[in-house]
Amino acid sequence: MKKNITRGKIYTKNEFKRILSIPTHNDILLLKVQPNPHSVILVKNDFLDKGYAIFDANGYVTGPREEPVVDVENIPFYIVSKDDTYKLLDEISPQRPLNRGTDAVNPGYCGIFGIIFMVYFRHTLKIKGWNENWVDFVNLAREPFQRIERSDSPALIMAAEVQEIIKNNTNYSNMEQQIFDKIVEYFNKLGIKFPSTSTKKQKTAFGKKYKYNNRMYVIRVGPRGGKYILVKNVKKYIK
Repeated sequence: MKKNITRGKIYTKNEFKRILSIPTHNDILLLKVQPNPHSVILVKNDFLDKGYAIFDANGYVTGPREEPVVDVENIPFYIVSKDDTYKLLDEISPQRPLNRGTDAVNPGYCGIFGIIFMVYFRHTLKIKGWNENWVDFVNLAREPFQRIERSDSPALIMAAEVQEIIKNNTNYSNMEQQIFDKIVEYFNKLGIKFPSTSTKKQKTAFGKKYKYNNRMYVIRVGPRGGKYILVKNVKKYIK
């Protein structure tokens, strides 16, 4: 299923409820953003904070690594408020773009990353913590091999290999299995644990604070025990 979305529009709570009520297959809804075509993916899942989230291969953060900020103006559309929409991306999207080039350099890769995400989601959606593992994976996979503009990254190489899988397959089941195997292969290459049903519930802590840039921030604890603070609405992990 798919739904056309207007770029830059602020959708009301009721408008978004109607989008959420659209019947879907495997709780996946493709959102086609116009003008300046782009696709993002809405998924519904009990392990997500709100029961749903949005995957955008373009990410939602800009600025230097030391002081990242939410790139509000480049979020494709908004739900109720411009300031809070990024929270729906944060749970399942990379912070920065997976496609480090342009469509001219890496044609169709944003669509390929969407396919990779949907295959991953279909195979892990019943495993607690699937999204945490995924975010760790995409944020690491997008990192370039060299600090130059057109350097390859694990994500770009994986996308090229998945593109070949799609090109050389006519059987959908075989194609999906090969893509899934490729995802697992890259998780292993990057040393990221692939989700399993043995994922344990982690402890949480409350009330503690952390000093950063002469300001005190509340320490938050993720489902896997990682501690972080929110700096300008962006997660900054701490030791």
